[in-house]
Amino acid sequence: MRCLERAGIVKWSGDTEAIPARALLLYDSPDAVLTSWRLHEANPPSLRQLHQGYKILLGLSSYRPPIASWRVAGLDPLRLNEWLINQEALLLDPGLMPEAELAAALLIRPLLQAEPQLLNCYLDLELKAELAGGAPDSNYLARLQSQLATQTQSSAEALLVAWWQPCTKASDEAKLTLLQLHQVQEELEHYFLLSRRQQNLLDCHEQLELRSERLLASLINR
Repeated sequence: MRCLERAGIVKWSGDTEAIPARALLLYDSPDAVLTSWRLHEANPPSLRQLHQGYKILLGLSSYRPPIASWRVAGLDPLRLNEWLINQEALLLDPGLMPEAELAAALLIRPLLQAEPQLLNCYLDLELKAELAGGAPDSNYLARLQSQLATQTQSSAEALLVAWWQPCTKASDEAKLTLLQLHQVQEELEHYFLLSRRQQNLLDCHEQLELRSERLLASLINR
């Protein structure tokens, strides 16, 4: 996220119990978590993992208010740093919440039905979060349902396109990585051949030195 990079904020890699007092606590809606997880992780999350993540953030929210990633994305880095120092500083309302990806929206509904506490944790987190002058996402399920009704009625192919996008992106990234590997391999071969030529020159130089020493020795012995 460019805003975080420009503000000099880096990801905390230590234990959650040792998070600094002025840390920025970020969270996302359940559907956004699924979308991000699918793009960056090899295996899908379990309901327990999702629930546990929200529970940890709820526990940390008693020390400082968390803030949704989409609310941070459009913030000015200077204003964000001021807010981290002093929570009384006002943040600008980023506007409407982003729409969920169709595939993630369809998948998250049965997961929330199977684990109602997961939804409750997210809704509680919204109530404790920094809303930047906006409203909490208290009607999360209704918002998803409204979006699904609109999208599925407008195009039955939208679901297929939404489901295929991460796979296409992963394929493109794999092709780019393979191309970069080939480039590195070609560079290594170039330097290897260059190194071999240099070694051959050194060997020839050493042989000439030995021959010169022998000729000098033979002249002296005469």
